Amino acid sequence: MNKPKRKEKPKSISEPKVFPRGLKIFEIEFDYKNDIGVPGVRPIDIRMPREFGDLELATVQLERLKSSLIIDSARSSSDKVSARAQTTSVKRIPKGTPTLKVSLSGTEPLYYRMHHYTRIVAPCYRTKVVVRLFSNTTRQGDLVKKAMKYFNQFLKAYRSASGDPVPLLDEDEDKELRIINFKYSMQEFLTVEQRNDMEKMINLLHSVKCTEVGPAQMGFKTNDFDMAPKPYIKPHVLETIRLSLIPEDISPENELIIEAIERAYRHHDYGMGIVMLNTAFEAAIMANIIGALIFLDYDEASITQFFNEHSELEDKRKTIDDLREQACNK
Repeated sequence: MNKPKRKEKPKSISEPKVFPRGLKIFEIEFDYKNDIGVPGVRPIDIRMPREFGDLELATVQLERLKSSLIIDSARSSSDKVSARAQTTSVKRIPKGTPTLKVSLSGTEPLYYRMHHYTRIVAPCYRTKVVVRLFSNTTRQGDLVKKAMKYFNQFLKAYRSASGDPVPLLDEDEDKELRIINFKYSMQEFLTVEQRNDMEKMINLLHSVKCTEVGPAQMGFKTNDFDMAPKPYIKPHVLETIRLSLIPEDISPENELIIEAIERAYRHHDYGMGIVMLNTAFEAAIMANIIGALIFLDYDEASITQFFNEHSELEDKRKTIDDLREQACNK
């Protein structure tokens, strides 16, 4: 009896190599669809958390941009709108003028009275971003993912410092980035000692001029911009700069709180937001208890035993005051 033929697996298409081999400083420029309340005076140094390696360095340069969004598609509203809710006009608008209800995704509707115009021009704000990083990659896709990883690390620092729930980029979706161009500069002659010198590597990222131009890539267009500029608050900016270079100081519970705000504010997913806030509350209690126990000279086994004895959240919460008093007495 003839055996059935096994189906051959489709061959994966390998991405072509578009950059030369060797260590390079890359400069990647792209648009981010939201406004970031940090002035683009100088590049901000970024370092990944220690588990990713000590030489995971990059810089981010920002340019805040203002443009306009034309809303020319609207429908007549049959809703009953009070006169106070409607916009007023310098000139008297005749009675019976149609009312338009216009809304963008995720925003409250705006009501307009049609007169001599049928379109609305609204201001919108976004950010042009330039990421500079070290990489040995020869493929464009790997470079895009690495740029997204660094920019997300910067966004985590900014979100934690400011409380602004700007969305992170999806590292599995390359089209999140609207790449304008790539540039690079070869750095293959750096010694091992130089590569381990973080200060020298940061200075290179700031000073080296990238002249070689790589292939351009265009991502998708979006109308999901910020409709109002973010305020510049100096303490938030300084904290963003600090957390970008010392990512270990970003508390996990703070990240959860910002994500909960983002879920509610941008996605209207209030149920998941509440779950995340509860998780953040428990994470904050855990972090405080562990910190106090370490300060009181508890070893790992004793800390594990403590949490076995205080397994319920309410039980953990009641122990904080006692641990704080012990720590202050010590």
